[in-house]
Amino acid sequence: MAVPEPNLPKPQIARAGGTLPGEMKQVTVLFCDIVNSTPLTERLGAEGMRDLVHRFLESSLTELHRYGGTAPQFTGDGFMALFGAPLSHEDHVRRALLAALAIRRALHEGGETADPELFALMVRIGIHTGPVVFGPVADNLSMDYTVIGDTSNVAARLQQAAEPGTILLSEATRLFAEDYARVEPVGPLILKGKTEPIPAYRLLEVSHRRSGLREAPSLRTAVFVNRESELAILNNFLRQVENGHGQAVGLVGEPGIGKSRLLAEFRRQVVDGRVSWVEGRCLSYGTAIPYLLALDLLRSSCGIVEADTPDVVAEKVRAGLRGVGMDPDEDAPVLLHLLEIKDGVSSPALSNPEAVKGKTFETLRQLAVKGSHRRPLILVLEDLHWVDKISEEFLGFLAENLLDARVLLLATYRPGYRPPWIDKSYAGQTPLQPLSRDDSIQMVRSVLRVENLIDLVTQEIVAKADGNPFFLEQLALHAGEARDLRTDLMVPNTIHDVVMARIDRLPDETKRFLQTAAVIGREFPLRLLKSVWKGPGSAEDQLRELSRLEFVYERVETEGSVYVFRHALTQETAYGSLLERHRRVYHGAVGHALEELYSGRADEVAELLALHFGRSNEAEKSIDCAIVAGEKSQRRWANSEALTYFNDALHRLEMLRDTEGNRLRRIDAVVKQAEVKFALGQHAEHVQALDRIRDLVDQTDDPTPARCLALLARIFA
Repeated sequence: MAVPEPNLPKPQIARAGGTLPGEMKQVTVLFCDIVNSTPLTERLGAEGMRDLVHRFLESSLTELHRYGGTAPQFTGDGFMALFGAPLSHEDHVRRALLAALAIRRALHEGGETADPELFALMVRIGIHTGPVVFGPVADNLSMDYTVIGDTSNVAARLQQAAEPGTILLSEATRLFAEDYARVEPVGPLILKGKTEPIPAYRLLEVSHRRSGLREAPSLRTAVFVNRESELAILNNFLRQVENGHGQAVGLVGEPGIGKSRLLAEFRRQVVDGRVSWVEGRCLSYGTAIPYLLALDLLRSSCGIVEADTPDVVAEKVRAGLRGVGMDPDEDAPVLLHLLEIKDGVSSPALSNPEAVKGKTFETLRQLAVKGSHRRPLILVLEDLHWVDKISEEFLGFLAENLLDARVLLLATYRPGYRPPWIDKSYAGQTPLQPLSRDDSIQMVRSVLRVENLIDLVTQEIVAKADGNPFFLEQLALHAGEARDLRTDLMVPNTIHDVVMARIDRLPDETKRFLQTAAVIGREFPLRLLKSVWKGPGSAEDQLRELSRLEFVYERVETEGSVYVFRHALTQETAYGSLLERHRRVYHGAVGHALEELYSGRADEVAELLALHFGRSNEAEKSIDCAIVAGEKSQRRWANSEALTYFNDALHRLEMLRDTEGNRLRRIDAVVKQAEVKFALGQHAEHVQALDRIRDLVDQTDDPTPARCLALLARIFA
């Protein structure tokens, strides 16, 4: 009988720009070998040893495959096994530990009389969990896919350090398995190639006790359960607002606990003409983009969409102001200035940065308060823990003037964030708790609509989900897709593994499409993704499939469709699976697509261009975009953000060759940085930086250095 072949399919792993294919994977690596193989070979002879290794591998690989492991690498007397690659498993740590115990146990099944040589065989096993690069090591070599990284090195060293017949775990693996594995410490070990001792633990047994895990949200498919009390609280705040008393309330909870779903249900109750609903969302990369949330609220209030021309935007702003009884001629210019819309109106006030901010705050406040005269206004602020500083300052200003306005500030944020109104008497905070067991069962049953699956998997899902709505929904969806419930429904240890397990089950091109979309961000317009996607099949077909599988959902706007990842963690997981070199290629493609789509008005997306080119291979382009984004922030008097962009440009310049073009870029960035420092009264420490570029100024004929010398003279004066 032949030794079973390694259970390792050859997937089409993500590739970009002709680079070597590969993916980042979170895996558990297991190394196993026969103890004292050299004396055994001497005693049995080469042929006898080969037969023994054959029976050992046959027995071991049967157990390995039982738990979904793969064996891409064999040594003379052992093997390396992977759990979590090529297909991710949400419970790869548990599978590896169960397989290790089963391999050791299988050697002695049947007793000594069945196979005395196999019965007497001793093995040692080392296990470690962590990130690896999974893929081939070369395009033109006939080799299996394998893993590269320190994770496999540590697992191999642990195996070498293990006593005969034992299984050693690393600290990382122990932490993942602490809820269901019983171990005993063996003390820090000095492993070859490691400068510091490594904590290690001997595996004794694996139980099936529930692991206390929590993770992330989804909006559809599952019934809405156990949020009646929170809805009652929100409705009570709204009644206070309807009676003329402004209120502010925050929904606080960990990712996935159901904040967005609660907002959706509350909106469904009130948007029947009873209130006006205006919403804005903070972005994870938006903390350095001044006015991002404030302007998102303005766009929502005025009905502005991405494809609107400058003239349309200006008219919508004016119409929005007129609609609440404000004077567009008086109040529109400052808003259009922040929106980077030139309407031909020049005001001396717009040249005074503090006046701009003050006028902006007052105009937006009046827009909210006057708008609430018609009907109560709910201002929804999602993911406030990512708010930019100026928008947060505005919210504090608005909250100070809410008391007699029919305005409800309704925010969502994660634990640890304190909104600017938190200490006000008219403010409240509602923590969202995990679902009860009964509600969790109800939610799972609403997703698992196949009756023969419900009783089989509901109890296990509920036991592991710990009341997190997103976790419950994702596990239930995964169960509905699994082909082998006995092996595929062992539960995940992190939401990353849950999501990645679903992503890996997509067809190759659909998976690559999802990863490409993830590079753009949480939200991605269809027209932008179509410009970036170069794979087979239409973007529309791929999105229909991803929508059907509930990875994304569509938001229809007047200029076309915008798609949204159901949760930020889904986007982060797909993005994180790409190798750094592939991300850089994709970010560059997104940057160039944005330039084409916004030809002639690239300043509107200056921050996005700085973000994407900053993460690409196009160093000089990233510097130019960072300077443009800094200039845009400077015009808005967002000096800390401007300094961040200029500092980023200078940092990138330090890594480039000394060319004439890069010298001019350095001069430009230093001069603009100095202007901001000077405006803030923090110029003293920057004098030296200006002085250091004197030689560069002397070496160029470009007119820019004249500004530098003038500024330097001004500072010294």
